Amino acid sequence: MLYILGGAPRAGKSILAKKMLKEKQISYFPTDALIGVLSQSAPEYKINHDVPFIEKSKKLWKFTKVLFGYFIEEEDNFLVEGDAILPEQAAEMLKEYPNQTKACFVGYVDMTPEEKLGTIRSFKQEIDWTDNHNDKALLEMIDQMIQYSKYIKNECAQYNLKYFDLSDDFGKTHEEIFQYLLN
Repeated sequence: MLYILGGAPRAGKSILAKKMLKEKQISYFPTDALIGVLSQSAPEYKINHDVPFIEKSKKLWKFTKVLFGYFIEEEDNFLVEGDAILPEQAAEMLKEYPNQTKACFVGYVDMTPEEKLGTIRSFKQEIDWTDNHNDKALLEMIDQMIQYSKYIKNECAQYNLKYFDLSDDFGKTHEEIFQYLLN
């Protein structure tokens, strides 16, 4: 089974991926890794973390689609997660591999940038890219992330895909996502 977990940055996709690995032994691949490799080894593709979300996802699709196919052919369970996956791309995989693909998306459309900044600053990881940005710069990025969440939510409705909003109860919603992917 290929599990696709897309959505806005800072919505806990990596946390869920690590939980799937720890509790269900489902390996995962972050699209951030692919973006990092391409930005350093193939800059001519102009795929990097500075490219706007939708444009980045569309540029990356020719690579992620092959990656998705590879994981499906392996006939093992894999979770691919990241902000560079669009609902239309997940819908394409579901149409092509309906019995081997499960997808959902996450975001936070009902939060203000200030609320999201508070949750980001209160959640500490050993290495966190947000530590390299002051609050003013991060608030601008968060506004874009909220707009991306709204785009993702609308696209999920259009493609009949499950969307989870993490604006209210992060822990409870994460458990719902975990259960949804496994059922």
